Amino acid sequence: MKTKLFLEKNFINQKKVIKGIFYVSLCLLIISCKSLGPNSIKSNRGAYMEALSQTDKEEMLANIIRSKYNDPPVFLKIKTISANPTLEFGTEDTSFNLKDAGYSAITPRLVYRESPNIIYSPLMGTDYSKQLLMPMGIINLFLMLNNGFDLEVIADLMIININGKTNSRNANESSRNEFKIIVRSLNNLYKRRLINLSTTKESSPDIEPKILIDISKEAFETEEYKLLIKELDLKPKTETFEIKIGFNNTQNVFGVNTRSFLALINYLSNYVEVPKEHQERVWKSNISPESGYLHIYNSKTAPNDANTAVYLYNNWFYIKNEDISSQNVLYLIQILFDIQAHTGNSNDKIQFTLPIR
Repeated sequence: MKTKLFLEKNFINQKKVIKGIFYVSLCLLIISCKSLGPNSIKSNRGAYMEALSQTDKEEMLANIIRSKYNDPPVFLKIKTISANPTLEFGTEDTSFNLKDAGYSAITPRLVYRESPNIIYSPLMGTDYSKQLLMPMGIINLFLMLNNGFDLEVIADLMIININGKTNSRNANESSRNEFKIIVRSLNNLYKRRLINLSTTKESSPDIEPKILIDISKEAFETEEYKLLIKELDLKPKTETFEIKIGFNNTQNVFGVNTRSFLALINYLSNYVEVPKEHQERVWKSNISPESGYLHIYNSKTAPNDANTAVYLYNNWFYIKNEDISSQNVLYLIQILFDIQAHTGNSNDKIQFTLPIR
């Protein structure tokens, strides 16, 4: 009889406990649901951003190294990230025996889960040819310059030649030094505001504006201007030169040819150091890995001082933490890749702001 009363009393107490647990858990659930969305953004957005940024750099670095090993580049872009945070509510029942009487303990259960759905899209077919094989063009060139990037670095990355002065992947050191001197002279004049970029206002929106270099009269007596006139076969004391794609056929034109993005990756592969045992497997180059704005090291073991590193061909390849120049180049070519994606896949014209004459 005492056992029966005890069990009945215990059953009533369990019902009260269950009710209490239910109400407490319900309150927790309501509070959690209200803050689930904002809290998930605060806690997860930064992690997704960091992962995207880091993997984009690693993908670009890996493709430069693949080019050194004569392998085609592979780009796997993330089209969509759909994260679905959920909150699961329930109880757990734990049974046990005490003096031949059955008892159970009920505890609440609150579980947070996130199920990200990531869709990848490989770059292939028409998009591949447009984004990688088409020349980047002078508009993309001046988009970069107009946004404050260094003229010497941008010219080295994007331009194959100016009026016959070459910067190609196969050029010898002497020819490339001539190109560098010309670009350095242009950069010095540009920084001193002795030359400026401008465009013409065309009558039809379907006609692209001309890109012009305006020369101030103060520049005429500078050593940099005299060198440009001599080396590029330009007409002296000319205040305006047009920039055109192609080779120079008049003394009033800067004839410029730009790389495709694939050619840019191939060019940058010159600056990859490779293990001695791989020398017969890679692209032979006359350019020293230490001579450019980018320098990619290699190691048998995972590097401790890497800003960006990838493991390929049984070796680690990486950019050092303290190498700001190489990090800047990797950043610039990612921007160029995105610009090329827009110009290659869209009928919309890119808008850029330069003085109109």
